[in-house]
Amino acid sequence: MLNKRFFLAAVSLMLMVAACRSPKQMNERMPDFMQVDSLQLPKPVDFFNDARLQAMLDTAMRNNPDYLAMQAGLQIQRAELLARRHALLPNIDLFVGAANRRFSEYSIDGVGNFDTNFSPNIRPDQRMPNPLPDYAVRVQASWELDLWGRLNNMRKAAAYRYMASEAGLRWQRASLAAMVAEAYYEILALNEVVRIVKENISTQETAVELVKLQQAAGRTTALAVQQSEAQLFRTRALAQVVAQERLQAANRMQLLMGKYPVQLLDTAGLMQSQAPTVLRAGIPAQWLLQRPDLQQATAELDATGMDVRSAQSAFFPRLMLTPDFGLHGFNAERFFDPASLAWQIAGGLTAPVFNQRQLKAGLMQAQARQNQAFQQYRKVSLQAYSEVYEALLLADNLDKTFEEKEKEVNSLRQGVKTAAELFAAGYATYLEVIIAQNDVLVAEMELVKVQQERFANALLLYKALGGSW
Repeated sequence: MLNKRFFLAAVSLMLMVAACRSPKQMNERMPDFMQVDSLQLPKPVDFFNDARLQAMLDTAMRNNPDYLAMQAGLQIQRAELLARRHALLPNIDLFVGAANRRFSEYSIDGVGNFDTNFSPNIRPDQRMPNPLPDYAVRVQASWELDLWGRLNNMRKAAAYRYMASEAGLRWQRASLAAMVAEAYYEILALNEVVRIVKENISTQETAVELVKLQQAAGRTTALAVQQSEAQLFRTRALAQVVAQERLQAANRMQLLMGKYPVQLLDTAGLMQSQAPTVLRAGIPAQWLLQRPDLQQATAELDATGMDVRSAQSAFFPRLMLTPDFGLHGFNAERFFDPASLAWQIAGGLTAPVFNQRQLKAGLMQAQARQNQAFQQYRKVSLQAYSEVYEALLLADNLDKTFEEKEKEVNSLRQGVKTAAELFAAGYATYLEVIIAQNDVLVAEMELVKVQQERFANALLLYKALGGSW
């Protein structure tokens, strides 16, 4: 209990400090959540210790449509990151072209070319024919020098969003595992309820026969037979309801695994199944930093910070370099001579003048998105703490409830036997037998419900600490 209180106090202080930081403070750091130290949750094979459940989880990871869609989304973010990385490098194009042009004799180009051919300053192989061929093989480049970090900030934003998508995929994977396991344990619980109902039906059928014998002997009335039979019919109807609920739960699990509904296969009951590993006291507060949704919110916040910086850099001039290098000429025979080599290097500054309002609007949007991401980060932080706090407290309460409920069931089971014996001896009424049978049925179903809640709470705590499936 002391370790648990220490953990809750430490987590509370950590998240309160984090939640009180401003967006500007959050953007002044690089993400460190990818380097969380060696604290690790139990491996899935240790936590989900049911071989059949592990096979279902593997199937869900391969076939679930939502999970596969998020994998595709991660590929989109990866492509965006690659594009932003290459934006820092020059754009280099290879141009290969050929043209043939006839100049009019009454145009400035035609007259000028005709007159130039009579110049003593040119060689015969330099004289221009009409039509005039034009051959070119050039390497063209354009390069924006990232003087103010605009492109680099866009690259960082893409990197953060890729990390956010990756964390979101891991959170989806943990959530999917928890949902499949919860549906599986629900089926086990309903299997247990089916078994309990069948046992009670058998007991009630025996009781009905006993009441009929008592009526034949004149020791009870037809009313006792009618009420005993009514209880039996009610229990049989309950068996059909539980069977339908089990079928619906199985269909939900099949959909989570990306499969069409199939006929339900009988499995063991919940009371005979081994519970998943329960995380108890001594949980390090740093484990909350391993929650993928918290990592995702952190990366999204950092990405919006880079967007703000990029929007601020858009107000400054841009320096572009456009070198051009290659072979250019009209004489095909002399095209590969060094004399056909041509090149140019040009550069220029482009400064925004008349689109200041548009740039300011873009900056306002980026700042608003940053604030929105910060509020989402605070929300996820508070939710993470709340889920762990609630799951830890509920674990002890459920254990105590299960112990007391188990004692109640054992006592009521003995009471059913006692009531039957007393009724047969004439020391108890048929109403006492019916009440005893009804009480044990309700108590046994409640015991299964508490056990299911224990399993579900273990899943909740595992997911609340980030999961590792």
